[in-house]
Amino acid sequence: MSERVDRAAEPGSEQAPAPHQAGPGTIPAELERTLAQPLLLAPDYAALIQRYPKHLHQIMAAVHERYGNGVASEVSLLLRPSASSQLLQEGMVAHRLSTVGTPAPAGDPRDRSAEFAPVPADRQVDVRLHIRGDLTAKLAAARPDIERFAPLVNMVGNDQFYAAVARFDPPHAAMWLDMVKVQAEFAAAESGYDPRTRAYSESMRLTLHAMAVLHLAQGTQELYRAFVGNHVTAFRENGGWFTNLEIGLGGAVDVMANTPVRMGRELPTLVEHSTRQDPMTAVAAEMVREARRSATANKE
Repeated sequence: MSERVDRAAEPGSEQAPAPHQAGPGTIPAELERTLAQPLLLAPDYAALIQRYPKHLHQIMAAVHERYGNGVASEVSLLLRPSASSQLLQEGMVAHRLSTVGTPAPAGDPRDRSAEFAPVPADRQVDVRLHIRGDLTAKLAAARPDIERFAPLVNMVGNDQFYAAVARFDPPHAAMWLDMVKVQAEFAAAESGYDPRTRAYSESMRLTLHAMAVLHLAQGTQELYRAFVGNHVTAFRENGGWFTNLEIGLGGAVDVMANTPVRMGRELPTLVEHSTRQDPMTAVAAEMVREARRSATANKE
């Protein structure tokens, strides 16, 4: 099975921006090649600064060009001596989670047809098992303590998934437990959607589950806040954002009509993340596409 991530740049870009060019010969060729790679995370940039301290300004300029102030702030945090060692280690876990089994050939378009193809009820379990298998493979390659996350991975696709996340994030347990109710409300509404919108809703649910696992495994701080903000990337990846409304206006209206009013409290976080593209969420969405593609392929 393969997983591909086509965008590490800001939404709306066809490809990742070129690294900062400060003039001929000002950046070592190896550093320039590294900066051009997709899926670089904050810890990767911090490690580059530690390796090439004389090129701090060029590296930070590349960070700003590709991701903006948010990731630049994370890089600065990583460079603080008190936090550097632990966070760099967690960051390298994040990088492995993003890239294991992810060839991502440049310019290779994703097959999005499977995202909207209906998956029969008797094949839904195949989709869930496929995603759990992909997550297990990624965590096995990145985490020596994979057993710690196995119970959560096995809950992906389950209606009590967020209750399992709550046990990993006690300070925000109440918010996660409320997400159990929110998920149930969205799921209950799916029978009234058209087939394309229902497929979108199913894909969103599984994308969010896989994304939460990946971010938890990488040690993301403020997990709940990141989870909420990364909904924007999930919307975009699954065809339900303003810039690529593949479910159509009618589908979007149906989904919004079934969004609990109390979720309005999260609007500021969504706005804050509206121009960001989270690589982990993109990986999660591609997992779901591949799982749905596999479940609907070669049906008798």
